[in-house]
Amino acid sequence: MSNENAGNAMKNKRNLWLLGGCGAALAALFCFLCFCALVLFFWSVRPPSFWEQQRRQAASSQSEETWPVGLTDASGRTWTEEDFKGRTLVLNFWASWCGPCRQELPELQTMAHTYADQGVIVLLINTDEPPEVVERFLREEGLTLPYTIDTDGRWQQRYHVRALPTTLVFAPDGDMTARITGWRGTAYLRRAIETALPETR
Repeated sequence: MSNENAGNAMKNKRNLWLLGGCGAALAALFCFLCFCALVLFFWSVRPPSFWEQQRRQAASSQSEETWPVGLTDASGRTWTEEDFKGRTLVLNFWASWCGPCRQELPELQTMAHTYADQGVIVLLINTDEPPEVVERFLREEGLTLPYTIDTDGRWQQRYHVRALPTTLVFAPDGDMTARITGWRGTAYLRRAIETALPETR
């Protein structure tokens, strides 16, 4: 009897080990499946890329007419739809008292020259400063970009401008591809423009 009891005890112990091993394996499998589920969940809800965010923000702020058709600049030229078709437009809202604007404006002029052969237009919209102040500032800074003064705020209202500087980039088909609030550096601005060039669309 003692040998039989010992054999049964060993058998029971082996069964317990087997059950314990199976339980541990099932627990490990469960943890692995939970981990995979979490990875899939966070992947599915991951935030959009930066430029995807820019496109969404730009699209959400578009008005029915994207280009500033009818804008009359300081030289007396009234810009029409034909002026913008097939070209990349950079529309910048600024003021002479705005520090980040003063950093960005020379870069905008450089970009206008750099990408002129690729059809890039840069237009400046000053947010209602006296004409003599605007003219003196641009002259002293050596800036020659076409500009207008938004005396009645219509352009700021139309494009929902709430901070300065605000730069809008339009593709040759009129889609707004970027809305940039604040000065974020030359590389950032260059990438926004290059994304809207005809060959990248």
